[in-house]
This record gives sequence, structure tokens and C-alpha cells, in this order.
Amino acid sequence: MTTVRLASVELSTGDIVGICSYILKFRAGLDTIPYALEKLATLRDIARNLTSRPNMSPSPYDHPGPCCI
Repeated sequence: MTTVRLASVELSTGDIVGICSYILKFRAGLDTIPYALEKLATLRDIARNLTSRPNMSPSPYDHPGPCCI
């Protein structure tokens, strides 16, 4: 088994592979940040549109009455 000594810390090959794997997974997680921000902005726009709707009289199409068959 190979070990590397760095400033009084010994790292085995498995430790180095684990660290590299963690870094790669962390970086892959960073790639999702723009997507998450875009979805957050969309939700904020929807919420703003819902709260800024003027109070209008209900349309007959909003709540249709019973239908005769």
C-alpha cells in the first residue's frame, strides 16, 4: 500500500481516491446551481403574478354550473 506524507499527515491511496471523488462530486453539484436559481426565479415570478392580479368579477367560465346531459 502506498502512502504519501504531507506536513505530518499520512495519506493512503484510498484516502487520495476518496478526496478526489469528493471533489468531483462537489463540482458536479455546483453545476446544478444555475438550474436551481432559474427555477427559483420562475417560482418568484409566478408568486408575484398571483399576488398582483387585480380583483375582477368572476367569469362564468371560472365555476361552471351543473351540466345537463
